[in-house]
Amino acid sequence: MNIDEIIQCIQLLDSPVTIGIEGASGAGKTTLGRELSSRLGIEFVDIDSYIISSDEEVPLITQIDIESLHARVTALEESNRTFIVLGICLRDVLAMISATVGICIYVKKLSAMKLWHYGFDIESYASESEPSGIYDCEPYKSDMKYHQTVQPHMNSELVYEYDAD
Repeated sequence: MNIDEIIQCIQLLDSPVTIGIEGASGAGKTTLGRELSSRLGIEFVDIDSYIISSDEEVPLITQIDIESLHARVTALEESNRTFIVLGICLRDVLAMISATVGICIYVKKLSAMKLWHYGFDIESYASESEPSGIYDCEPYKSDMKYHQTVQPHMNSELVYEYDAD
């Protein structure tokens, strides 16, 4: 699905609607969010903007300034306008602030070999065979576990796939 098709789908929805964008780390969520925000004339909230950096290797979700994020999302919901919220482990983060999305878009960045940007296909990734190297580190490790349990790549209304190369 391309950006124009995504915009058409969004325009068919009853307004206001909260649009969620999620995907693996580095997939292009912010790029898509900015483009949709610009073309639809709506605001977007990037969860990465609410991260409090840490020198410790901890899951990204534990580094979020939840109070500030909650205040921002609540203000946008109360304004009765359509807006975008995006981030890694989006559904878990939104559950922490008792928020939901009306439609979710999953961003899937593909390599030349049509594998996900991790270098293997998350759809066939088995939890018994944990990847090594960078994937043993946070935020990748918690991102992979999120994909295994929540399966956002299979449970989103729209999927935006694009070639990274």
